[in-house]
Amino acid sequence: MKKYILSIIAMAFGMLSANAQTVSVADATIKAGETKVVSINLDNTQTNIVSFQMDLTLPEGITLNKAGCSLGSRITDASQELTIGKQQNGSYRLTSTSFGLKPISGTSGEIVKLSLTAANDAKGGTATLRNIQFATSNSDNLTPSNASFQVSVPYTLTYKVDGEEYKTETFVFGTALTPEAAPTKEGHTFSGWSEIPATMPANDVVVTGTFAINSYTLTYKVDGEVYKTSSIVYGTALTPEAAPTKVGYTFSGWSEIPATMPANDVVVTGTFTMNPATVTAKSYTIEYGDDIPTFEYEAEGPLFGTPVLSCTATSSSPVGTYQILVAKGTVSNDNVTYNAGTLTITPAPLSITANSYVINQGEMIPVLDATYEGFKNGETEEVLTKQPTFSCDASSDSEEGTYEIIVSGAEAGNYTISYTNGTLTITNAETDISQLNNAIYIESFSARIGDNTQMEICLKNAEAATAYVFDLVLPEGISVAKNDKGKYIDELSDRHDDHTRTFNYKGENIYALSALSGNSEELTGNDGTIRLLTLYVDESVAEGVYPIKIRNASYSRPDGSLVTMPGTICFVTVEDYLIGDVNGNGGVDIGDAVSIVNYLVGKESSSFVEKAADTNHNGQIDIGDAVTIVNFLVGKTSSLSPQSVKEWDENEPQ
Repeated sequence: MKKYILSIIAMAFGMLSANAQTVSVADATIKAGETKVVSINLDNTQTNIVSFQMDLTLPEGITLNKAGCSLGSRITDASQELTIGKQQNGSYRLTSTSFGLKPISGTSGEIVKLSLTAANDAKGGTATLRNIQFATSNSDNLTPSNASFQVSVPYTLTYKVDGEEYKTETFVFGTALTPEAAPTKEGHTFSGWSEIPATMPANDVVVTGTFAINSYTLTYKVDGEVYKTSSIVYGTALTPEAAPTKVGYTFSGWSEIPATMPANDVVVTGTFTMNPATVTAKSYTIEYGDDIPTFEYEAEGPLFGTPVLSCTATSSSPVGTYQILVAKGTVSNDNVTYNAGTLTITPAPLSITANSYVINQGEMIPVLDATYEGFKNGETEEVLTKQPTFSCDASSDSEEGTYEIIVSGAEAGNYTISYTNGTLTITNAETDISQLNNAIYIESFSARIGDNTQMEICLKNAEAATAYVFDLVLPEGISVAKNDKGKYIDELSDRHDDHTRTFNYKGENIYALSALSGNSEELTGNDGTIRLLTLYVDESVAEGVYPIKIRNASYSRPDGSLVTMPGTICFVTVEDYLIGDVNGNGGVDIGDAVSIVNYLVGKESSSFVEKAADTNHNGQIDIGDAVTIVNFLVGKTSSLSPQSVKEWDENEPQ
């Protein structure tokens, strides 16, 4: 058997040499001690290749795991196997053939999966594929050029400071290394990194450093004179020095010192005072955005001169409490106590009023917004930390009327917010379908109780379309009719060429329809009928006008992208008679036009269905109704039903 295989391979590789076939392998990175699968790819112009062989040479430290190697996804012959043999020169020979002469599929992609393992001290390098040969089912021999790819093995360089990891970087063997910049730590001095190699070796490297704590000076001063000095290391817990004494004076206390010694020198001051006086700043409350008042103070005891009052707050400062500080100013006595006051800024009132809107029934609900009154300092609604939310119970097919728009939920730290709701008014005006660029729509029509009626569904697309999908929502009591085999009566129009239709009942009188071309053939034209459905009106349905809705509609462009379309709504007029069947014979024919003329000239007829005679829908029977029937019979008018199509809200609850 082996001799037979070798003879087939030899025959296959003995005929023709061509370099139009290209073998390639992407560069790979493998961590030391780990395994990774890489792919041998073939780009070929010859499409009847049935076998191949090639020699694989790997860099030192990189080994091939035969058990983990396999043929690629382009090898479709289930009986074909990959054979790997180690050569005397250390390379691996990879061979495979289809004894059923089943060609490698396609013209590009993976033909072999290689499982490579990096040793713990692997350095990486260049791997090569040599002596590459392919054979076709015609026994032609194809010899592509040699291929090479890089196998890189990364290693880790870790910096540690005082035993804690500071930074980790990954390098491949032989990379030039430079030490990391010295880290910083408040109150400490870095002693430097330990020596690192000039280039990355074939193993991980750990570099260490350490911090030493620094010492700083704590100085106490009284009235500008040094009282005591201490040398203290960073982070030492501090307590204030005992208060000094001076006959006839009161020590006012040390200035605040930190709980622990910071990373710098500290000067703590104290002072002596005599004959006390007190100055206290008055406190104020204003609203956010108001002008800052003129500050005043109250004094107790003798005061020579005028203190200075100051505050960091401005008319644009946020809500909060601010100190009104008192400074000495021109006060000449040194024994004065200054007490700060407070300036409290409270939220300003802000009113948010929901805008009101008027839309036609069937139009999409507009994006709800509001009007604001009370912003200060030139601010707008962008200053709100939480934008208001709006709610309204209306949808695009809600009944005519006025619906409340409720606004709430806004937040702003500098404002107290009040709300005024708005209204959404829905009217019954209709939108002409001609105003829409893209839509699936139905021209309004009439149907008789207890009878079948064919309904035309149209697609208007502003550009080429290859497929479409939409939901059809029928009124209660009206359904898609079925034939005597129990199948829905649903047909594609002649706008389709190579399309397959789907039709599914989703429940609750909702039907899902779509059409798709396996060859991405475009629908003919840009407007017109795409589906013909036969509807049945149950005998329980009363006479009246009922809505039929199209929603969740979209079509596909030739490039596969989708175009979403608005929902549309039309109306079916359900009658116990057929519009135009004036003589009551069950259909519309020239006799119906004659019956109208006879009626107008006063000739009595044995059967005259008066409600069926108003074919032009102007509310009366006149000669125009007879003309309408004639136009219908000669094809100038496509339907005797009133036209009424409008948009509706596709986002209504499903």
